[in-house]
Amino acid sequence: MLYIELDQDKILYKQIYEQLADHIRQQHLAEDSKLPGIRSLADELGVAVNTVNQAYQQLLVEGYIYSRERSGYYVKSIDNLLTLPNIDQLVAEEEVENYPYNFSISGVDKTHFPYEDWRRVFRRTIREDAGILAHTPPKGLFDLREEIARYLESARGIKVEPQRIIISTGISQLTALLENILPGTPVFALENPGYMVGKTSYLHASSKYMAINHLHYDDKSHSVTYSVDVDALPESVSVVFLTPSHQFPFGAVMPVDARISILNWAAKAKNRYIIEDDYDFEFQYKSSKIPSLKSLDSGDRVIYMSGFSKSVAAALRISFMILPQDLLEKYEAHYSSECPVSGFVQRALCEFIKDGSFERHVNRMRTLYSSKHNLLLQVLARDGHDLFNYHSGTSLVTRVSAAVTEKKLQVLRDAGIKINTVADFCQEGSKEAALMRNYFIIGFAGATENELIQGLSLFQEIIASD
Repeated sequence: MLYIELDQDKILYKQIYEQLADHIRQQHLAEDSKLPGIRSLADELGVAVNTVNQAYQQLLVEGYIYSRERSGYYVKSIDNLLTLPNIDQLVAEEEVENYPYNFSISGVDKTHFPYEDWRRVFRRTIREDAGILAHTPPKGLFDLREEIARYLESARGIKVEPQRIIISTGISQLTALLENILPGTPVFALENPGYMVGKTSYLHASSKYMAINHLHYDDKSHSVTYSVDVDALPESVSVVFLTPSHQFPFGAVMPVDARISILNWAAKAKNRYIIEDDYDFEFQYKSSKIPSLKSLDSGDRVIYMSGFSKSVAAALRISFMILPQDLLEKYEAHYSSECPVSGFVQRALCEFIKDGSFERHVNRMRTLYSSKHNLLLQVLARDGHDLFNYHSGTSLVTRVSAAVTEKKLQVLRDAGIKINTVADFCQEGSKEAALMRNYFIIGFAGATENELIQGLSLFQEIIASD
């Protein structure tokens, strides 16, 4: 006798299907044994005939049962069925870090994410685009690269053909692609402090790099000047990694004369390149849009990188780069495998940009982040913290006068505050790392205004304590 228990508040046919399938998997029903007739089971359970029929049809499609004409349904052998164990019964759930006050740099405002727009573009993509089932070209979906090209010309003054744009899953993956096509044995000059020098694991183990500080601090004005002393660059350096429109983490902007200087450096010798990571460029609050370094690149020496992790969400895992022509030819000769980004997600993003949803979203978020940014400035100024180059982006740097020890950092974590110091993005053991322990990076995108006020009040209390 079959035991099936139904909850009238849940989908009935699905409950019948799931419980029958479980009976078969557990071998409570022997192979070739006959299932109750549809009508008799419906009467027994007090449900409609069609409800039981739906459950039987699902079992039939998935290979749990087979039918005999004018005889009924019988249990099939389950030897070739995929049966996955219940993970909850085998492995304890991983503990997820939960910080009530998350000031990390990776956050975005989840409460204002355009869920309805994304539901619409995903539905439209599934309904109208059979191409989601096809392989994605190595460079990425051409239609998306066309939309990115239009966007870059409008937002960054960069005129580029879609053929020169390469899509991948992140800056680290793009850098890995580059390492395989750069000539000779490239030596990278990484900003110190900077994002990449804090993430050197992204580079191949065999790669050569050096950490160079391009920043000049003025403690009186609390400003940072950002330029590369090209005469001091070692002769071995062939690739300089920069964030010229919004230096991470200080937010400084490289002035035009310094940009011309580094472009001239690249043009003076063969096989020299500049990687421009156009980090957080969408969010400028105090000035007009700052042109990209790539838009000034008449010598085709700049490798431009950007993505959608801050403007939309990191979960998209979509970044892109523009290759100089000589490297593009090497890329096309070297790579033929499928793009690692889901073609389905690429098509949805393409639709999101094309129908204007992306533009509206970025404009809304700029207004929202500007409000949080202003609030943050007020709170930090009230508490007497020094601020540096605070005109753009979704994070800013503040310096505290108190000594910051590892013990105090642990107290912050124990109090539910997730926050980085600038030292976390310096080369380990460098003088910059030693000097930057009391410089904190406060990411405000993912926090609510109440969390900013309460979290920073707690932050100040802990920092000021003995």
